[in-house]
Amino acid sequence: MDYIAQSGDSLEALAAHFNTTVDQIRTVNPQIPSETTTMPPGMPMKIPIYYLPFWGTTVQILPTASMSMGHLWSVSIPRHSLTAIPAG
Repeated sequence: MDYIAQSGDSLEALAAHFNTTVDQIRTVNPQIPSETTTMPPGMPMKIPIYYLPFWGTTVQILPTASMSMGHLWSVSIPRHSLTAIPAG
């Protein structure tokens, strides 16, 4: 999801608030310098988010590196939750 950094936002606080990790935030925001922990107010960012369905497994939505086109997303489904469906 798109997010604009607010005064005092830290990567740790954003990760906790959006139920993700600092590493995942850094992955989808390569423009954030590695030594940065507090975001400058007004900085546009992408935040990877999780959707918890009413049934089934949690699905994580990650904006891809080519998000500049505004419509490319990657869906991460835990391997252990995949079920084979017999053909026919």
